[in-house]
Amino acid sequence: MAGSELPHIFLLLNATSTTLAIAEGAPFSIVGGVALALSSLAAIGQVAVIVLASRGRSAISDSLAAAYGDVGLSRSPGWRHWLRAALAPARLRRRSVERTSAIRYGPDRAAHLLDLYRARDLKAAKGFVIHFHGGGFFSGRRSKEARLLMEQLAAAGWIGISADYRLEPAVFPDQVVDAKRVLAWTREHARDYGADPETVVLVGGSAGAHIATICALAAGDPRFQPGFEDADTRVSAVIGLYGYYGPAPTRGLPSAPEDYLSEATGRTSSVDIPPTLIVHGDRDPMVAPAMARTMAEQLRDASADQVVYVELPGGHHTLDRFDSLRCSALTDGVDDFLQRALG
Repeated sequence: MAGSELPHIFLLLNATSTTLAIAEGAPFSIVGGVALALSSLAAIGQVAVIVLASRGRSAISDSLAAAYGDVGLSRSPGWRHWLRAALAPARLRRRSVERTSAIRYGPDRAAHLLDLYRARDLKAAKGFVIHFHGGGFFSGRRSKEARLLMEQLAAAGWIGISADYRLEPAVFPDQVVDAKRVLAWTREHARDYGADPETVVLVGGSAGAHIATICALAAGDPRFQPGFEDADTRVSAVIGLYGYYGPAPTRGLPSAPEDYLSEATGRTSSVDIPPTLIVHGDRDPMVAPAMARTMAEQLRDASADQVVYVELPGGHHTLDRFDSLRCSALTDGVDDFLQRALG
């Protein structure tokens, strides 16, 4: 994953080691010549990865423009994006954004915690963006994948929330119940943070995309709201990043998003399925892009709103861990999608 998101770092290390080897005369031996050839091939591969990463912005731009019928993002990375990518491993937090950590949103002292991101000079928020981390339902933490996206959206006027949820041995629907607790907490406390409780967006990565999608399709479903059945758990939009959309370990309830898609279209009008953005890497080794494509097609067939699908060239799993060219395009694309979908 680091190799696909930070190829310039590996290219620099490769060039440095090769230069040192040449200075020591190693290439003039048989072993040194073989090493130099392999190093050259690796450099060519790393340059190819950089080229693929730079195409992510164009892929997102084209998909947004096709969905909304106008111009999308800038198609080429500017110098700021290249600079951020070069500094990705050492990127510092945005000083303009404050994070409040470990806020309790439910009864479980260990699992029911969230972090809240907001601009220090925020006057009136656009709404809330809630992030659920990945980890295959057995691992992960709220502070990993979410930080870069939450900071960017907070700087743009949103309030970001990144929440933990119960992991194994907890099984479905515990994770969805926890996510809906976060939704209920957010609406209950929205006015405390100067935000409109009606505008709440869900974002999830990998297993988090599974959770976010089911929440969006099962708004108000009492099976997922024990003890808070009357809470408003509708969402304004949903975003799935390198998502897993298959079945999960369960106590018996159907556990794949498509199960609740058929229920949603059966009991409500299709207009109740919110605007959706699905982003997946075309080289994802953990969740095949075909799964994300199928989910997007099923949602598009059922929804009266826009369903935007983006496949990022060269993208792997957890492609938002570093502030790379691809992650920069992704965070800009999410911001742009929200402006279009909710504007």
